Amino acid sequence: MRTQLKEQKDLVESAINYSSFSIRTNFLNNLAVTLSPFLGIILLIIIICMSQIFWQTPGLVLLSFLYLLIRFIQNLSSLVGLFGILNIYYPQFKATMKYFHDYPQNEKEEALKFSNNIKFYGESSRYNLIRTSNNNQLTPKLNKEKVETKQQSIPPSILFNEVSFCYSPSQKNVIQNLNFFVKPGSQIGIIGPSGAGKSTILMLLLNILIPQKGEIKIDQAPVQDFFKNSDNMIGYVGPEPFLIKGTLRENVIYGIQRDVIDEEILESCEKANLKELVLEKGFDYEISEDHAGLSAGQKQRLCLARALLNNPKLLVLDEATANLDDASESSIAESIHNFKGICTVVIVSHRPGILKGVDNIIKLV
Repeated sequence: MRTQLKEQKDLVESAINYSSFSIRTNFLNNLAVTLSPFLGIILLIIIICMSQIFWQTPGLVLLSFLYLLIRFIQNLSSLVGLFGILNIYYPQFKATMKYFHDYPQNEKEEALKFSNNIKFYGESSRYNLIRTSNNNQLTPKLNKEKVETKQQSIPPSILFNEVSFCYSPSQKNVIQNLNFFVKPGSQIGIIGPSGAGKSTILMLLLNILIPQKGEIKIDQAPVQDFFKNSDNMIGYVGPEPFLIKGTLRENVIYGIQRDVIDEEILESCEKANLKELVLEKGFDYEISEDHAGLSAGQKQRLCLARALLNNPKLLVLDEATANLDDASESSIAESIHNFKGICTVVIVSHRPGILKGVDNIIKLV
C-alpha cells in the first residue's frame, strides 16, 4: 500500500505506547507486591520493641504472635499480587467475553462442543492426522467434521447512508457524510490520495470500525448482522500475497472450512487466470518460504484463487495490484471483470489498470 510508511509509523507508536503502559503497570504491580513484606517487617520491628519495652510480653506468646503475623503478611502479599494481575488482564477478559457474546449461537455450540475432548494430559481424544484429497502432506485436524457452507444465490447490495467517522474526538472526520450505493453483482472502485479514507471505508464495510454517524447496510441488512451470518461468504485480497510453505494445493485451500476436491481448486484457479501454472507444475508443486519460483502476479492470483474458492458473494480487493507490473495487473483486471453478476466487488487502488471494468468510481479528496 502507498500508505505503508504512515501505517508503520502508527504501528510503531502504538507499540511504544503499549510497551510504556505495560512496563508501568508491571512496575506498580511488583511495587505493591514487595511493599507488603517491607511494611510488614517494619511493623514486626515496632511490635517486638513495644512488647519488650512497655508490655514485657512473654517470649512464647510473642513468638506465636510473630509467626501468625508473618503468615498473614505473606498471604496479604500474594493477595495484592493476584489483585494486580486481575487488574492487568480484566480489560482483555472483558473484550474477549464481549467478542464471544456477539457470536451466533450455532457457532458458539460448534466451538464449545470440542471442550469435552480436551484433556490436561496426553493427546486430545479426537486429535488426528488426515490426508487431504490427492495429497501426501499430513494436515493436523481437531475434528473430523467439516463445516458445510451454504452459499447465497444473489450477490449483496451495499449502502452507505450519511456515514461519518473519526478515529478520535479531537481529530476531524476522516469520512464525512459519505453516500453511495452498489447494486448487487456490480463492481465499484474507490480511489484517492493517501490519507483520504480509502482503508477506513473498507474497515467500515468489513465491520472492523463502527461509524459515529449514519448507517451501513449489506444486502439490505445492517452490516453487523450480515457478518454475524456464517452463511455469507466474503473474499479479501490485500496488497501483499499471503502464502505458506507447502504445496500449491495447500495454499489455495488454506482456511477453507469444508471438503474441497481438485476440480473445485482448478476451477477457482481458472477464474483467477492461474490454470496454466496448475497444469504446468501440478497441485503438489512445493512453494518455499521465500516463494521462489513464482512471479509477483502468480502469487497474487494464487491469493485471488483462494478467495474465490469459497464462492464469495462479496469480494474486497485492497490495493491488490499495488506491487505488480502492468501486465500482471491487466491479467488480474481481466479475471475480476469476469465476476460481474456473480459477486459484488469493491476495489481500492491507486492504479487505473484494475479499475477499467468497474461500473462506478468513488473519488475521495
